[in-house]
Amino acid sequence: MERKEIKHYIDHMDANGLVNLCKDINEWKYKSGKLNPDCTLNHLAENIQYWELRDLESMILDAAYEKFGDIVLLLIKSDASRFLK
Repeated sequence: MERKEIKHYIDHMDANGLVNLCKDINEWKYKSGKLNPDCTLNHLAENIQYWELRDLESMILDAAYEKFGDIVLLLIKSDASRFLK
């Protein structure tokens, strides 16, 4: 798949799939520093044969900002102290 096709695919994923990918990115970048071999992000990279994980991360986060941005703002506005510790 070309990058444009991959971006389109990610932009049109269902919310659950996108949330799972975001959880994998969070685990990789901010918790363990590793990707679980059986995680959703690895499965996606394998299925589409695209191993530029930083680029995939960027596309996934862009889609998440677009899809969940209003929800994140709502949560932060309703109780910012839960997020800012």
